[in-house]
Amino acid sequence: MKKEDSNKVLHPPRDVTVVTTVTVEHSLNEELLKLSYIERNAIYEEIHGVRCLAVQETPELVGKSLREFDKELAVILPSCLEHGNTLKNVVVGVYDDNAVTVGGINESSSSLSSSSSSSASRCACANTSPRTHNTKQPCYVNDPQVRLRFLRCESFNAKKAVKRFVSFLEFTRELFGDFVSERPITFDDFSVKESSFLEKSRTQWLPFRDRSGRRVLVGLGSMINKDPHVTLKFLLYLCWTATEDLETQQKGAVFVLWPYSEENKTPANSNEEDDAAKLKQYITGQGSGNASRLESSIPVRIASIHFCAQNKAIHRSLCPLFYFGLISIYKTRFIIHSGEPIKLRETLLGYGIPVDMLPLTHTGTLKFKYHSQWISFRPAVEAKLRSSLLRPKNDLERNQKRLLQQELPYSLQSSTADNCNINSNSIHNNNPRKLLVECPGSYDVIFRKGKTCSNNPGNIFFNNLIEDTYFQHIQAETRNQQKIKLIWNVIETIELNRGRLLEWDGHQNGWTLIKDRSIVRNKIAYVFRELRRKYQPNKT
Repeated sequence: MKKEDSNKVLHPPRDVTVVTTVTVEHSLNEELLKLSYIERNAIYEEIHGVRCLAVQETPELVGKSLREFDKELAVILPSCLEHGNTLKNVVVGVYDDNAVTVGGINESSSSLSSSSSSSASRCACANTSPRTHNTKQPCYVNDPQVRLRFLRCESFNAKKAVKRFVSFLEFTRELFGDFVSERPITFDDFSVKESSFLEKSRTQWLPFRDRSGRRVLVGLGSMINKDPHVTLKFLLYLCWTATEDLETQQKGAVFVLWPYSEENKTPANSNEEDDAAKLKQYITGQGSGNASRLESSIPVRIASIHFCAQNKAIHRSLCPLFYFGLISIYKTRFIIHSGEPIKLRETLLGYGIPVDMLPLTHTGTLKFKYHSQWISFRPAVEAKLRSSLLRPKNDLERNQKRLLQQELPYSLQSSTADNCNINSNSIHNNNPRKLLVECPGSYDVIFRKGKTCSNNPGNIFFNNLIEDTYFQHIQAETRNQQKIKLIWNVIETIELNRGRLLEWDGHQNGWTLIKDRSIVRNKIAYVFRELRRKYQPNKT
């Protein structure tokens, strides 16, 4: 092969097991050169967490995008129905100029998901005909909030969003079953055997966001389950549940890949080579096509992908296999880090990733504490939502509007009880006054014993706010007036930034919204007292 021809081969052959990272760098440069200087700089800043490329949303943009989504879906729906029934419950032609608002749909269009037409049964026989608003059937696929997940993922490009929406439904149906056309996937859809695998999954969401407010998904160790099919199902479920949070929809997520051997057996680390060989075989074999389909289907926008390789040839050889398995739009967000584990942690910390929360000890032992809490949290959340469907429609809608307008700035507004839209970021418990939060938002302040709070971005903002107000607090002459007023100013500042004050509920394995204002005031007053002891230890 001539020299000029060899430079054109960017993708490694299937029979090549070790490819130098120069090929990856060359391909990455090619992808970046396709972009303008402004686009490259914008991606670079978002990777480092100093900028968010999410589209600024307005009621006009949301309404226009949903209408364009509806039109694009109506074009491809007949051909999709000829090849299967995945989209049999999809309704088109339902959005008009006055039916859509920034929060979803207003009262004039909310009847879409709450009522059904008498002619729906007649059209059920005609699978090749797309449903219109005259033959509507309640289903989550018609919920504008669900469609907005895919629009936000594709920066409100309706054509790309529809393609991802259809790909998601088809791929999910292949993995889970035909019920996907009727309801969203839940944790109960995994078998007992699959659930036992998931409890020890190497792919986990971190309990807190990075400094930019993005969720962080980490894949450690071998990452591939004994059954790759289960791994794909769980990855799809992880991404689906993450987008139940509005802030994650807008800011996206960060992926951290850290392959390493979980056991160091003798001789010559045989287990390490076996793990790497299995991972290579999956990526270059059946996993190649499935990985591309997964990347083209998930409704979460990937802000960056960090590949961490230790100083071993077997780990560095995995980098090209991961990189060339990505679709083109994600290659420009692929970052390679190499070195010892301590150096890798320091590097990730520079990107705003809370490395203290990584489920990996410095000796290489995996941790499953936070993942187990998440696993136990999901079924409880989904059970409460299923039971909420039995509530009267008027009470449910009134409660949703109240939560959206007053208490839950980051929650998703479910249009009705019938569309089965699950929102893990704001779930009611048996106590109607108790609110559970799976992952605190960027400005949410949490109260819990220990050092856990220091990893929450909202507590960093809160601590800075306390320190800025501290000297005014100690100079206040009257305790019952000026000091209390300063505390209320702190609370008001948090709420103006759409933050909430949360405390840990060990029974539910989630964060609980503190609604009692006196408890909130006492907790903040205690923080001021502790700070005073820190600065003035000799004074009581």
